[in-house]
Amino acid sequence: MSASLLPVRQRATAGTAFRRLLVSITDRGTTYTSGPASHNAGRPIRELLHGAIEFDDLPRRLIGACGPTAWISPGLAAARFLYLLTGRRDLAFIAPFSASVRRFSADGVTLGGSAYGARLFGARPGDDQVRRCAELIARRPGTKRAAATLFGPHCGDEDGVDVACCLGIVFTPRAGLLDVSVLMRANDALRLLPYNVFEFSMLAELVARLTGLRAGTYRHMAVSMHVRGQGDIDLAEVLCAAPAQSGAVSMGEMPGLTWDTVTTLASLGTALSDCLNEPSVPAEHSALSVVSRSHALAGPYWSDVLAAAAARGLAQKNPAFSSRKTLSREWAAADGPLLRAELAYQRRTAAPPSGQRARPPPARARYSLAPGTP
Repeated sequence: MSASLLPVRQRATAGTAFRRLLVSITDRGTTYTSGPASHNAGRPIRELLHGAIEFDDLPRRLIGACGPTAWISPGLAAARFLYLLTGRRDLAFIAPFSASVRRFSADGVTLGGSAYGARLFGARPGDDQVRRCAELIARRPGTKRAAATLFGPHCGDEDGVDVACCLGIVFTPRAGLLDVSVLMRANDALRLLPYNVFEFSMLAELVARLTGLRAGTYRHMAVSMHVRGQGDIDLAEVLCAAPAQSGAVSMGEMPGLTWDTVTTLASLGTALSDCLNEPSVPAEHSALSVVSRSHALAGPYWSDVLAAAAARGLAQKNPAFSSRKTLSREWAAADGPLLRAELAYQRRTAAPPSGQRARPPPARARYSLAPGTP
């Protein structure tokens, strides 16, 4: 009597998990109108309590960045991850990649709750929660204590517009794999979830490499998983009704690294932001120099991350960058999946040249998020 073979389970990607979540929000979610105390006052909210996604193919972490209705900038996702690595909370770093982030600053200088890197890596010695978790995993391979908290005491009482949405992250090492769970009090499924998934799953894979483990399953749950505003609710329904996009951007597995590499990447991210704050003319040359250094210091994987962020920043600084048919031969050395995805995104969302009328979008894709919306 022969035993039947069990089918091999396909590794889930972020895109397939996201589509299932969006269907759940549109089918099972409830709609209510935000109260006057909310910064969404008067807007309809479609909400699913305890909405979650999970996937184990971390290199295919990009959501909403492919196809004609793509609304997520891979370069902005890369920039947000670099911002997280620096442990900074100032606007000067992130504003060149997303000007709209300024409206979330109470003082026009810093960010509050959404500056997750400042809470994870800390500005003072001993405050680095990521290093503490990695060291704990090394000492106790089956630990349940490797957790980082991001929602501090009294955060919910703050009056600012930027209160932390992420409550915390738990790193769970088991049998040579590192599973990572992220818990959010609330998450905008269309505008912010794709960026949060990118930056936190990158952090998950980074900690796996630092601890000598393989990246396992990434789980992301929000108590309030929601879509805000009628336009976004309509877009969610359009995306659910449209055929699933075939293919996904794969970054490839993250290479092995050390804490020195992490420090180098944070420094390169800071250098890139600094050069994007320069006058327009030398900015591209300076950005290319940073990307080239990243290739020499950290290798092609990280060079691709820096290059995608640089392309995003340069397009925000000078829209003409988006309309260029090809990049210079020097940029070609940094060519990688993330940079290619960002340039494709720019071509899809670029404004038409002066004097030309914009083509109407396809009927199915008539609802879209503004390029640059974080």
